[in-house]
Amino acid sequence: MIKIKNLLFALSIATPLMAQSNPDSLIEVIRKNAKDSIILNKIFEKLAPTKEYKDSIYDKVVIEFIKSSASYGWAKGVAKGNDLAGNRYYVRGNFSKAQEYFESIINFSQKTKVPVAIIANAYKMLSGILFNTGNAEGAIEKANNAIALFQQVNDTLGLAKTINLLGGIYWNLGKLEIASEKLYQALKLREKLGDSLGVAHAYNNIGLIYDTQGKQNEALDMYYKALSIYQKLKNDLGVGRASNNIAIILKNQKRFTESLDMFLKSYEVDVKNNNIDDQGKTLSNIGQLYLEIGNPKEAINYFFKAKSAFEQSKNENGLAAVFLNLGRAYEQVGNYSTSAIFYINALEIASKLKSIEWQRDAHKGMYSILKRQGNYKKAIEHLEEYKTLSDTLSNISNLNNLDKLKIEYETDKKESEIVLLQKDNELKQLDIKRQKVINFLLLSLVLFSLAIVVLSYLYLKKLKKDKRLLQEMNAEILIQKEEIETQRDMLEININELNQHKTELALQTDQIETQNRLLEYANRRITEGLEYASLIQRSLLSNPVELEKYFSKQAMLYKPKDFVGGDIYWHHEFDNEIIFVIADCIGHGVAGAFMSIMAINALKDAVTIFNLNKPSQIATHLYNELIKNSAKPFGSNLLLGIDFMVCKYTKQAEVIEYSGYKISFEYFDSENNHKTIRPQRNLNRQIGLIEFNDEYLDITKRGKLFFYTDGYHDQISDTKRIKLGKSEYIKLLGNTLGKPVDEQVKHLESFLEKWKGNYEQVDDILVLGIDI
Repeated sequence: MIKIKNLLFALSIATPLMAQSNPDSLIEVIRKNAKDSIILNKIFEKLAPTKEYKDSIYDKVVIEFIKSSASYGWAKGVAKGNDLAGNRYYVRGNFSKAQEYFESIINFSQKTKVPVAIIANAYKMLSGILFNTGNAEGAIEKANNAIALFQQVNDTLGLAKTINLLGGIYWNLGKLEIASEKLYQALKLREKLGDSLGVAHAYNNIGLIYDTQGKQNEALDMYYKALSIYQKLKNDLGVGRASNNIAIILKNQKRFTESLDMFLKSYEVDVKNNNIDDQGKTLSNIGQLYLEIGNPKEAINYFFKAKSAFEQSKNENGLAAVFLNLGRAYEQVGNYSTSAIFYINALEIASKLKSIEWQRDAHKGMYSILKRQGNYKKAIEHLEEYKTLSDTLSNISNLNNLDKLKIEYETDKKESEIVLLQKDNELKQLDIKRQKVINFLLLSLVLFSLAIVVLSYLYLKKLKKDKRLLQEMNAEILIQKEEIETQRDMLEININELNQHKTELALQTDQIETQNRLLEYANRRITEGLEYASLIQRSLLSNPVELEKYFSKQAMLYKPKDFVGGDIYWHHEFDNEIIFVIADCIGHGVAGAFMSIMAINALKDAVTIFNLNKPSQIATHLYNELIKNSAKPFGSNLLLGIDFMVCKYTKQAEVIEYSGYKISFEYFDSENNHKTIRPQRNLNRQIGLIEFNDEYLDITKRGKLFFYTDGYHDQISDTKRIKLGKSEYIKLLGNTLGKPVDEQVKHLESFLEKWKGNYEQVDDILVLGIDI
């Protein structure tokens, strides 16, 4: 069933804070002071909060304000008046009237100077109106115009509201990825501003994304968060719409009593606010509830009330949903012709709106109706459209119903043929058994008759005895016949039970195959997502090939434990020097990847924003950033979760300047002398922080440098079940010094594969070899 969910587009208007004034008295004041902009401005300030926008008696005051401002030549007053009038009609769901006033602002701004903020708000409100009246493309265009203007005047609040609205439009078009991006962008802006009402709107709309993805518990959590904020702010409009969305989830969870209670609360708010459009949404959702509990007649009554409300507000999105629900309701009561009419109407509007979800549901409804009417050719066309649109929305391919029917038909046909063959075989066996019995009887009778004839003369006196024996034999034959018939009946019962078990087994097999397909698809999607994440992470890492501008040669072995990992290599070039970093972030997989992104961002900030060029300075910045951004919220020192080495090399100098934490590196000079380099650090006990120092390595004897994380030497052998160990790793490096550095790294990789065997990789692995 089609749920009409309430999107809160942050088009909310301030509620009144001042006492009520008589409309006629305000009009009189405006007319008497038509040329006094100061008084007119004070009246405007009083008009905005004077009365709830649901009360239409103040509309004439606003119109008089616009007329007086125009006659006086006060352009800003004209624009402000049109903005106020448009807002009042919008809140009451009169979109066509609201559109007139906001378009007047746009047209007026082309003739005279109007504040940019008012123009931006007009574009934003027009976007909401076009969306509600079915022009999604126009709505997106207006929203983008508004965003550009809000950015021009640095209006973060207006920008957040418009981005939130844009997210809702993309959600309705089924573009969930873009919608999620926009809604979370709006949420961050709202939180930055401390805008509680805007945060509530964002929670509500993010809940809609979860709902569309079938994550009802997550959606319900978001809706309740939004409802809590609306109740604290006493925002009736928000309370009504959040209650409506919560009621839809409760209905889907079969909690009908709670759902109806929430719908009625929502409807009470809609009536109180005189919002025709929201009344239509709530009435439609109540109709769905009655349809769900098996009362289609009552549902139809509510759907027609909703249809009337949407026609009045000219909300084509709402009309499309109501037509779909009317199609379902008439289908349930068996009125298929009327049902088809409403499905077709829904499909026309949904196609116009480019709503994938509603086009999909309309095709599904037409498939059901045409199949019931026996028009299988047309039914198949709608079924194929339904499958295509359904895959577009959810990316999960459901079993084609027509194929399923075909499979079921062929299966039933084959099973019927098997049953007939079995019964035919049973009849043949029974005939054979009967014939054997008859032959046996005939043979017995013949033999017995011959015996009587032959022996009658000799055994005449025994005639009575022989007759008695014959009777006993006949009785035994009858008993055997009855036993045979009983066995035949039992055999038929067993065959029927076997057929029933066979049918149940076939159904279970279909269910298992369906689940297997879903699991395979989910696994494929997860794998694709991780592979894409791996590409993104690798794009953030620096290319070590650029080291060859400063050194003779380089080679790197990079093997994350999972698709993504926590080991990183990063560098930054200055004029004639390069700073490069090796780091091992906390954990591996997604956790390590997130940590690595934080580390890379901190490193980029250190050299580009703070212009740091000393290893100790960069190490200190990385340390401070991780403590400030990550450790304090959790009350722990997350430096323990990242090991790193920061090095600096200048072309003119024959020295490596370095600083770091926990990561060491190996230096083999040209005479094969080996040295393990470990950075030193101090703990400042007064402030409780680590201090890093710059240290220097003389590389005048050239040779090779090897930087690495602990993943390589921590790898466990498949056969020995022990770690390789750091000493064995260093020995492995020393034994291959005669090879070029790239061949050394390849040798390390091949040795690792042999050592690891079938044992899983225990950690991310990164080895960087440099031929000085």
